[in-house]
Amino acid sequence: MIITKINLLSWRAEQRLARMKAFEKSMIFAVIVGAALAGAFGYYVNMQVDSQRERNQSIQAGISKLEPSEKMLTDAKIKVADLSSRIYSMNRLSVQRNEVVNLFTEVAQAIPEETFLSNFNINGMRVLFMGMAEQDRYVTSFNANLRGKANLAEPVVTEKVQTKIGRYNLIQFNMNAVRVGK
Repeated sequence: MIITKINLLSWRAEQRLARMKAFEKSMIFAVIVGAALAGAFGYYVNMQVDSQRERNQSIQAGISKLEPSEKMLTDAKIKVADLSSRIYSMNRLSVQRNEVVNLFTEVAQAIPEETFLSNFNINGMRVLFMGMAEQDRYVTSFNANLRGKANLAEPVVTEKVQTKIGRYNLIQFNMNAVRVGK
């Protein structure tokens, strides 16, 4: 028997109730699936946060282990810089000492026998000689001898005075020269 459904109010009401129940079922299913997905996503995010916290703690532990080493390294760098500065100063003083020793050697070789120096002063690149000689020719000879030396240039006699000391007649002289070098 086939019953033809007639467009009656009760049949439409039943159909509407069936559709509402189906909609409610699908909505409940969607809410359950959404809640499950939200829970799974929250769980995943919490797992990632916990993992990141563990990594951060591990990194902080490594940093705290390295901080004393970093301080030691900084102290070592400061000591190296200080020692390098000292070595540079010592090398510079050594070079200057050699220059002064060479200068003294050249002056000692240039001075005639009858001449002696009473004062020898180095002021920067200027060198001042004060001394006495038995004769004028010894002062001239000293001046000429200094002209040929590698560490001195432009020797000039600035003052010559005839003096008598005891029974000796001597010439007091002042002479300037320029140091050649570093």
